[in-house]
Amino acid sequence: MSVTESVVVETITSVANEVTDGDELFIPVVANFDGATGLYRAILAANESSQGTVSLWISRTGPITNKKVYDIGDTVTLDSETTRFVLDGTGNLDFKIAHYTGTVWQQLANVLDAGVPDDTMHHVFMTFRNDTIAGPGTQIMQVWIDGVFFGSDTIFGSDASRTVSFLIGDRIVIGGRHDLGQLIVGSLSEFVTYEAYFDPVTQLSRFYSPQVSPGWPNGTPVNLGVTGIVNSEVPGNYLGGPGYTLADWNAGVNQGTNDDFLLFGGPLT
Repeated sequence: MSVTESVVVETITSVANEVTDGDELFIPVVANFDGATGLYRAILAANESSQGTVSLWISRTGPITNKKVYDIGDTVTLDSETTRFVLDGTGNLDFKIAHYTGTVWQQLANVLDAGVPDDTMHHVFMTFRNDTIAGPGTQIMQVWIDGVFFGSDTIFGSDASRTVSFLIGDRIVIGGRHDLGQLIVGSLSEFVTYEAYFDPVTQLSRFYSPQVSPGWPNGTPVNLGVTGIVNSEVPGNYLGGPGYTLADWNAGVNQGTNDDFLLFGGPLT
């Protein structure tokens, strides 16, 4: 895709599911990853959370091999945990939350084999919570693809006190694994994370629109504005929004509350 800056356009069309006269369609910038490029930042302050959400758009264009789309992981043999999106060996997306003991990975939640079968943009939405206040049955990770529920898993087993821990020395990577390996060949857009749970039944429409556009046959992003704030929740990581450019992607500009990312390899195109 040749768009280098997100735009908002007004269209007039009678095609089913597309926007109609007077509606605004948000067309964001798309960053293309070539298998030798990623964005990363180190975690500088320890934190833990019982809730989290990741929303992004992805197009898989590379070979069907084991690659990472988004990863939080240990880089210095720490006892830590990860949130991980994996393009597996079948070309499907797997979603994992796992605990690293320093020697082995313990899987805490898995939703496997979500299909993103072609080289068009797909919306991926994962949200989780382990909320003791909300009561039984709230320990869950849920995944939605292109506005449709795909699957869920009980998170952390029966341990309602568990959280996802982010320790100093861990690394967050977009487009690859925490060690800057397994880099994807494909496109990403509108990447945003929150330390909060969003009920997909009522809140998915804040991120995903079924309206389509050339190059976006599976739906289009919702304009989150320059802050990305949804329901008073401020994102920690936000690469996107109106006016966000390809130059911003290459500079790792983070419009959320966390630090900017650094470019590994590159440039993104």
